[in-house]
Amino acid sequence: MNVGYTSLEVSNCFGVGSKREINTGQPVNVRDKEALLRRLMDECAGGGRLSLEGDLSKCRFTEDQVLARQELGLLKRNTLWPKLDFIVLRLEPDTVAPIFKQIVAAGLSRAIVHVQIEHGGTLQLGPMITSISNASSPAQPSMSSCSPI
Repeated sequence: MNVGYTSLEVSNCFGVGSKREINTGQPVNVRDKEALLRRLMDECAGGGRLSLEGDLSKCRFTEDQVLARQELGLLKRNTLWPKLDFIVLRLEPDTVAPIFKQIVAAGLSRAIVHVQIEHGGTLQLGPMITSISNASSPAQPSMSSCSPI
């Protein structure tokens, strides 16, 4: 069974109290972590921040993409032990594609354990647990402000 939505509503990505409907005409299978993450990255680009936690040794981010290598604002570590790599990246329209390429190359369900997206002081996605073998709960994204229509 293909669970998909042709439209998602994302609030707070574009200002306090504002809402913008995402409608690309393409279904989004919320069980497809890569597709869901890419869609949310695209929609929250422009002042957004994305954090990654896990084995980031294969990721090559440019210095202009990196905001911090420690917790920043709402983006917190979700694994206390063992201590994993953690990075916060700028989410802008021109950084989405190169960042996503590095995430896919590293392995969203192999190397990266948690993903979060923050925009406008609101946690838009997070923490998304990407690997059951590296986490104690099922791999389900938490979409605090995104809801299917």
